[in-house]
Amino acid sequence: QPGDIGIFGGGDAPSNSKDVEFIQISSIGNAVNWGDLIQDIDDCNAVANGSRYLMAGGDTPSYQTQIQVTEISTKGNFSNFGDLTASKGEFCTVASNTRGVFGTGYDGSNVRDVIDYITFATIGNATDFGDSSSARGGSAGMCSPTRGCFSGGFGPAPAYTQSNVIDYITIASTGNATDFGDATTNRDSPAGTSSATRGVAGGGNASGNTNVIDYITIGSTGNATDFGDLTSARNKLQAGSNKLRAVFAG
Repeated sequence: QPGDIGIFGGGDAPSNSKDVEFIQISSIGNAVNWGDLIQDIDDCNAVANGSRYLMAGGDTPSYQTQIQVTEISTKGNFSNFGDLTASKGEFCTVASNTRGVFGTGYDGSNVRDVIDYITFATIGNATDFGDSSSARGGSAGMCSPTRGCFSGGFGPAPAYTQSNVIDYITIASTGNATDFGDATTNRDSPAGTSSATRGVAGGGNASGNTNVIDYITIGSTGNATDFGDLTSARNKLQAGSNKLRAVFAG
């Protein structure tokens, strides 16, 4: 999310949670309570601009369409914003200052190629944007102010084959995603985060938890490059960044 605040919410710890916490990305220290989601939920995902933070979808244990919102300037509990076009969790998000986009996902039975979007300033339901290049769940989202990229994921049952596909969209338009290149490894459920120019994806499941971090230059196309390693191999983590620093949690 933009700015120096990283917000992390929901999850399975060990039962579903509605807790939301935040950190100051530029400083070292523990997370602090922000407020609560509307309900206990896992496998949800978030998108933000400078004023609003939205949490969408997830598993309660049935998969949801609900989009929830909190105001970044005031903190506190989340309230209803609207609904996604389809129930899902394990999806990825990208955003500009005006628009939030929700791509790919999994509904407990099927992986999805649907991409939909909201306008941050307007309360209401999401609208269809287009389709990703393949149906998959567990992708990582990375974005500049104009372009969004979806990296990796798992394919349909029963194999749930892990992917290295990266595709991209132009956030201000609508339409189907286009091939960008390949990640350094086949994996699902990494955490993605970005500066204005570079996207970074870390961790995930590559036939076992992985510590791999790789990166792309968002304004170009091409394959990802090795960045380094997380401190430990882990899966289904979350990430946030400011202009200089990225943080991986969970």
